[in-house]
Amino acid sequence: MLKLKLKDVEFRVRQGGKEKVRDEMRKNVHAFVIGTLMDFCTFPCENLPDEPNENVITYNPYKYDSFVRKDGEEPIYNANEVQMINSKNKVFFISETVK
Repeated sequence: MLKLKLKDVEFRVRQGGKEKVRDEMRKNVHAFVIGTLMDFCTFPCENLPDEPNENVITYNPYKYDSFVRKDGEEPIYNANEVQMINSKNKVFFISETVK
């Protein structure tokens, strides 16, 4: 289990890699999150937040061209602060978004 906290965050998707995934139906690394590391912990982490129900970001190269908000599927490209938690699933939690 891993938890990261980033600030000044940018969500990037390389279009060529996304197209290759769609063409070949095979995963490759082409989408990532860039930011300034504020905090992190590895297992066992104390004070892990519960998995949030809102402000969750996801990416699926077969459905989306960018990262999107899970609840409304609106594209998101930047955020002031993000917590990333990798337990059962990868969860990107937006603490504060940039409009």
